[in-house]
Amino acid sequence: MDFSDTKKYIESQLKYSGHNAPIFTEDAMRSIFEFSGGNPRAINRACTQSLIYGSQMKQTCIDSKSVDIVLKNEVTGGEKFMTEELLHDAVLIWLLRRLDFSKARREVFEYFKMLSEQDDCKKNKPA
Repeated sequence: MDFSDTKKYIESQLKYSGHNAPIFTEDAMRSIFEFSGGNPRAINRACTQSLIYGSQMKQTCIDSKSVDIVLKNEVTGGEKFMTEELLHDAVLIWLLRRLDFSKARREVFEYFKMLSEQDDCKKNKPA
């Protein structure tokens, strides 16, 4: 997949999950593409981890800075950046994944759906 296909893939996955408003900025999707090379499995992993990070950090949308932090520190195994509070949240998310990953993913998307109603992310709407 090229960048255009990767962007469409990310947007279609978000729509499939029931979220129609933009979550990732254009630069964030480009960072994901550069990391993944268009590989769907790598795209899914980067997006999932970025969404979890974004919800932990109470972000209204995911920008390239957040994606780069996730890719450097979580996905590729770089130096960890977890604070005690984030570690607590990460453990909770890990437990939810073990119980019902799809439920945890829905909760993360519900968080972003609620935030998108506040219209903050639409200001950085991907082109």
